[in-house]
Amino acid sequence: MEWIAFSFGVFYVVLMAWERTAAWVSALISSLAYVYVCFTTELFLESILQLFYAGMGIYGWITWSKRSSEEWVPIHWRLKNHIVFLLIGVALSFVVGLFFDLRTAQVNPYMDAGITVFSLTATFLSVKKVVENWYYWLVIDAFSLYLYGAQGLYVSALLFMIYMVFSVVGLVKWKLRIKNELKI
Repeated sequence: MEWIAFSFGVFYVVLMAWERTAAWVSALISSLAYVYVCFTTELFLESILQLFYAGMGIYGWITWSKRSSEEWVPIHWRLKNHIVFLLIGVALSFVVGLFFDLRTAQVNPYMDAGITVFSLTATFLSVKKVVENWYYWLVIDAFSLYLYGAQGLYVSALLFMIYMVFSVVGLVKWKLRIKNELKI
């Protein structure tokens, strides 16, 4: 199951970097496979996060299907929006981490909470084609690489390394897209 999740996860990030709507279908399949993988390795928050990703896969596919990628150019968000997201994200990460630390056998509850909370933000930014989503993913993927590796999920840790590479690719491609659109 981890290999299925891995394969569709790779398809997702490659297609996302190239702004293809099919990325969201790959995300849906990968996420559903990861619900099982995460739950069976006691990464409960990650299981919940994967359910959210599955829903966002559907939402992203619907949203991106309404517009062609040629007419929908990525955008930049203002710094104040990111500051608000970061402050709220840190506070929510602490609260969620504390809850799971006190109430469950969750592995690395605070790290997993941070990954979960900020992944929600980054996914929202991805659906809205906000360029800075790629920065969020670089940090999230670095922490995820550690978390999954610590649980012995080495295939998934490899996936997060691949995600980090494609986060850089996506960032560069999306910024070039904006630059080229401004020349027209």
